[in-house]
Parts: sequence; structure tokens; C-alpha cells
Amino acid sequence: MTNQSVYPWSNYGLKLSSGKPTTTVQYVTFIVQIAVLIVLNYLSVVLLGPLSYSGVSLFYFVYPFYIIFTIWWGLWGAIGAYIGGVVGAGLLVGVGVVPSLLSSFSVLFTALATFVFYRSFLSKHGIDPWCKI
Repeated sequence: MTNQSVYPWSNYGLKLSSGKPTTTVQYVTFIVQIAVLIVLNYLSVVLLGPLSYSGVSLFYFVYPFYIIFTIWWGLWGAIGAYIGGVVGAGLLVGVGVVPSLLSSFSVLFTALATFVFYRSFLSKHGIDPWCKI
């Protein structure tokens, strides 16, 4: 029997429950991902400042990064996207804590929709995040 689980959702991410310890490199990479998303969220709102409402951008160019990180990290990518939205597009721009937490649910919804679509549909049809055939 191979190491991969029959359940496709457990073959991805930080492997916290696969029996193998999570390495320091995985933690550092996850923290770097959150930092990148915070910076991109902040720039997305600040660069279009006159054209945007506080915490909301006219052209939100961070969504492709949410999708890529969610496919790569799974639920950890969705959590990183939410944290990046709360801090980068909310708190750093000057929006309060509660509005930042609430408005970032749109980011979380997008990441979770990607996660569910990718992991439940595409992975069952043989599409692997590591592009292995």
C-alpha cells in the first residue's frame, strides 16, 4: 500500500495529521506566504487609494495569489488569505478590527470555494497540484 491516503484532501498542505512532523521550512514558507499576502493586500488598496473606499479596492489584484496559495497549501492557504486580508486590506489601511474581520470573509469565501472545487472535483479526476501525471 502506498503512503497516499484514499481520501484526497489529506494528501496536501502542511501534513499536520499525516503522522509526519511538519518541518521548520514548511512553517517559514507559510509565514512568508502570509507576509506576501499582507503586502499585496496593502498595495492593492493603497495604490488605488483615490479610486477606492477604505479597505476596498477598485481592482483587487490579489485574488490570483489567494487561488494559487489555496491550491498549494489547502486550508492553510485559505487561513493565510484571510489573515492577509484582515491585516493588509484592513488594519494597515486604518479600518477597525471588527470591519476588517467581517470584510475579509469575502477573501475567505473565495479561498474556500477554490479549495472545495479543486479538492473535491478536480482531484477526483486526476489533477494533481504538483502537476504529476
